[in-house]
Amino acid sequence: MSSRPVRLGVSLTLGLMLMGGSAWAQQINRGAMQVVGLRAPDGDADAANALTTGMREAARAAGYEVSDATPGFDQEFAMVGCTSTSPECLSQIAGDIHATKYIYGSVTRVGRGRNAQLSIEVSLWDEATHREVHREATTVPVAQARPDVLRTTAQQLFVAIGNRDMQAQQEVLRTQAEEAARRAQQEEAARRAQQAQQQLQQAQQQLQRRTAVQRSHVLRYVGLGVLGLGVVSGVVGVIQLVRSNSQAQDALNGNGDQGAAWARYDNEINPSRSLSVSDVCSRAATDAANNPDAALANNLCDSNSTARTMAYAFGIGGAVIAGVGAALIVIDTMNSGGAQSDAAPTPAQQAQQRRTQLRLNPVIGSTYNGLNLGLTF
Repeated sequence: MSSRPVRLGVSLTLGLMLMGGSAWAQQINRGAMQVVGLRAPDGDADAANALTTGMREAARAAGYEVSDATPGFDQEFAMVGCTSTSPECLSQIAGDIHATKYIYGSVTRVGRGRNAQLSIEVSLWDEATHREVHREATTVPVAQARPDVLRTTAQQLFVAIGNRDMQAQQEVLRTQAEEAARRAQQEEAARRAQQAQQQLQQAQQQLQRRTAVQRSHVLRYVGLGVLGLGVVSGVVGVIQLVRSNSQAQDALNGNGDQGAAWARYDNEINPSRSLSVSDVCSRAATDAANNPDAALANNLCDSNSTARTMAYAFGIGGAVIAGVGAALIVIDTMNSGGAQSDAAPTPAQQAQQRRTQLRLNPVIGSTYNGLNLGLTF
């Protein structure tokens, strides 16, 4: 994760929320977040304790559940037997303090005498994703390291950390919502296919009970109308698919404002091309607030996702509807060849009617969607 200085007077969403105090904290409960006591390898224990206490107060005011009894980082190192801040060690510490997320860091001294500086670095570890969400760093002159200054610095550090935590949670919720929408579309397509199958079976049963003289070509006309509707839906799906492919080509070739922004952003965060397109889209959603290219790339990702979703929905729906329309036309044509008299169907005709069956089986998966159409006669 990148590190950047914290500026005085930060005007971020969470910073404004912190000013609301306990009233705002009562409205929002953001879950548990522990603040492990900061390390002070150069002996600045008072400054480390003041910063730790300040961040705990800021986290509690922001609506997090924070304990004041969480041990210091050096103590946790000794408890789990680690000597570095590797992901394995950080995960062991999370298990030892029973925390899904926690803030840790250190206070070190840079320089000597009157010009000495306190270098402060804090990070947020998320055990659920097993990664460091964000890291913040700043410096405070030793001569100015008073309790009030350190408390203000702690609040500013937590504002930046808390905002990144909120962005990470929003990204998880967005991914869950997209997955739920995809499942709902698949279920809706399956429901429509099943409904069309039931309607077709009912139409077949009604036709079998009618004599040849009672039959008309109404079913054929209905089939033509349904077939036309399916073709229109399929055309819409094809248009959306072409749009999705065009957007992908724009991103690949850097065409247009969004395509050029995608290319620049992809080259910036993915020079070795180790990230997938989905990974780049996720990063663009996270960086959209601070990076203009990321914002345009995020818009391109959202637009492309919508186009692909509509292509699948209209394509599958069009195939199902067109299949039903074609089946109605075939059934009408076959039944029109029967005897044109008032006499009841012969046993041979009844057997022929029983053998005429249409089967519609939707095929829906994570990477493939379609429809199997079968007709026996």
